[in-house]
Amino acid sequence: MTATNVKILYVNATMRCSPAHGVHIRTFEIGRQLKKCGAVTFLGVDKWFDEKTLSIARRDFDSVILLEMQEKNVPKWLARVHGKYKHHWAKWCSDPVSGADRNYFDRLLADHDLVWFHSFYAADCFREYRILRSIIDIDDLNFMKYQWKAGCACSFRQRFSDQVVSSHWKRREMGVLERFTLAAVCSEADRQVLGGGERIHVIPNGFKKPAEKPVLGKRDPLRLGFIGAMAYPPNRDGLEWFGREVWPKIRQEIPQARFRVIGKLPANADFLNHPGFESLGFVEDPGEEIAAWSAMVVPLRFGGGTRLKILEGFSRMCPMVSTPIGAYGINVSNGKDILLAESAEDFAEKCIQLLKQPELGLHLAEQGWNLFQSQYTWDIIGRAVEAAVQDCLRRCRPE
Repeated sequence: MTATNVKILYVNATMRCSPAHGVHIRTFEIGRQLKKCGAVTFLGVDKWFDEKTLSIARRDFDSVILLEMQEKNVPKWLARVHGKYKHHWAKWCSDPVSGADRNYFDRLLADHDLVWFHSFYAADCFREYRILRSIIDIDDLNFMKYQWKAGCACSFRQRFSDQVVSSHWKRREMGVLERFTLAAVCSEADRQVLGGGERIHVIPNGFKKPAEKPVLGKRDPLRLGFIGAMAYPPNRDGLEWFGREVWPKIRQEIPQARFRVIGKLPANADFLNHPGFESLGFVEDPGEEIAAWSAMVVPLRFGGGTRLKILEGFSRMCPMVSTPIGAYGINVSNGKDILLAESAEDFAEKCIQLLKQPELGLHLAEQGWNLFQSQYTWDIIGRAVEAAVQDCLRRCRPE
């Protein structure tokens, strides 16, 4: 079977986000790499695919099919509890499709050489435990995300809840190879957490490579920045911690320092009310703004997968300061291509260094760019996608 006649069913169910969101980027970029391996049918399973998302899918794929999950009607006061139970504690983490759509899915499986799922949410709606000729992309290890989140919790109740959710996700994720032929994760660190082995492939996150290497202009010596969706809990928690614990230390040393935040704001954005904070909201093309920053900060204390904001910073040659969790899974070297800091005092010190020493920022930006173009462009990542496809086909080929 040659690459040109492989038929791939690509199943997605997590598109409740803007095209700038990391999940959205990974979903479509991996789909584009799959197209290099054969003919791809895009199967969307959700009622939340907006017209912008659908237009991208129809532009990129020859065949686009949509199915809807059958959500249970529950009173509003039960909706939140039901949603948490459904996603974190039940056997299946998503609502089912109808019986007719399950039968249709089985026919699609029979007509394709392999099926690639983006996340458990995409796979579980069909209520099939073992699926042959399958690859599941676990871009978030949820059990680790909730484990880290429990460590940041301010109350016993929240910590206990996060630990329970983590334990349920751990059973689901550690048993992934009982259900699917192969699994894909974002980093070698995630691969080792799941036990390693040849059936777990590393397919890193990436970012679009600019047509030309960025030209470093004059940076604002008083400006730091952050980019990300504020409604995403790890981003919000990280910014709350940065504003409460880190920013006062920076302003004490450099009173004129400013902090610029790019990203859609939630209804309640009081956590950004600090002297020197400036909220820009969603910016269609943030390149010019980021080019003026002395550094981009990634103050995350929990999360899953790998952070595209670091790869975006590298691609734009912006110096980076991050927590170790913020840089988790990316092959960075502290002091060479990024500055890592865990405590508030150390994080503030690293930011002050870059505000006062622009030559250090130039060194980090150059090394970050070199790392990005050698490991984290989608053309390079495409080789790992192709290797996973070929491995799945080989394992499922009749003897």
